[in-house]
Amino acid sequence: MTVEERGSGEYFGDVMARRMERRDFLKGAGAIGATLVVAPAFAATRADTNAASPQFVGGADPGTRIQFQPIAPAFDDVVEVAENYDVDVVIRWGDPIHPDAEPFDLMQQSASRQEKQFGFNCDFLTSMPLPGFVESAVARSGRPTSFALFLLGFQFANLWRRSSRRMLLWVNHEYTTGVDMFPGYSGSMPTEEQARTEFAAHGGSVVGIVRGDDRSWSFDIDSPFNRRITGTTRIRLGGPLAGNDLVKTSADPDNLDFDDAGNLWIATDGQPNAREFGQNDGVFAVPTEGRDRSFLRQFLSAVPSAEVASLKFTGDQKTLFVSIQHPAEGTGLANPSSTWPDGEFPRPSIAVRHRNGKKIGSL
Repeated sequence: MTVEERGSGEYFGDVMARRMERRDFLKGAGAIGATLVVAPAFAATRADTNAASPQFVGGADPGTRIQFQPIAPAFDDVVEVAENYDVDVVIRWGDPIHPDAEPFDLMQQSASRQEKQFGFNCDFLTSMPLPGFVESAVARSGRPTSFALFLLGFQFANLWRRSSRRMLLWVNHEYTTGVDMFPGYSGSMPTEEQARTEFAAHGGSVVGIVRGDDRSWSFDIDSPFNRRITGTTRIRLGGPLAGNDLVKTSADPDNLDFDDAGNLWIATDGQPNAREFGQNDGVFAVPTEGRDRSFLRQFLSAVPSAEVASLKFTGDQKTLFVSIQHPAEGTGLANPSSTWPDGEFPRPSIAVRHRNGKKIGSL
């Protein structure tokens, strides 16, 4: 396979160097985070890439797991992903997370509805396995027993590496934009109910998800673990956590992850001037060792005006959860730049998986 056949890419160092050359010109953009420099990585032509990287002729480095066919830059209203991978829309803004919650209705959205629905925007996400003994304990007593929690902690490292059929997904709802939530919204004079609804759409969601026989992931509305934390949820930290400096800051990056082979995966998390570059936000893979070290390949392309705000591998490396945040942000409901994922209006979360159950990054 030639470079031309497998798609173009570019060295991370070359991207950084080009970015640094433009700093005097861009001035105010100098403080933009390092992950954002990946944005123009595929602006180079295939001819440029071939000329600069003759050693790649013949295919990807067999010593790395990153073997997928890179995708081209895109500005379409669809989440595109590398060949042989599927995108499962796990849960969307407004989806009820409890059986008694009211269905999502854009024209009737309220704070009371939103408090029992998946929140707006999807930023940081993480996941954890949900073993059967924890589910059984909850089914019997309504909450995990002390022994079940001890067993979970004791076996967590092993459970995380195994393939899990059930998992818990945590998603942070970073902020809201009323113009993308309410028809006829006035930013200078929102109604009281609109303001309360936006508070209810902030915070986070814990949801149970399940993998089907076809390997697709779906949301379990009957999971006893489903819950919302909103902008008005009271949280009291007690015990040794109370006042500890470790809970006063955030040190966990939400747009980088490493696979178990040591390859770096980057979500561009709001690249600047997306329309200027003619491409949406995306996910890129970067080998850290071997012949392809620092050679970027685009794995996923999001939708217009959206951020790929976070990504997280499952322990078995067969699923990559990805947050698609604020599709069509700021363009309003009358003429949105994106109507993903349902084709009606934008609704900010997805999972990417290998169609054949292989580890993410393989062909």
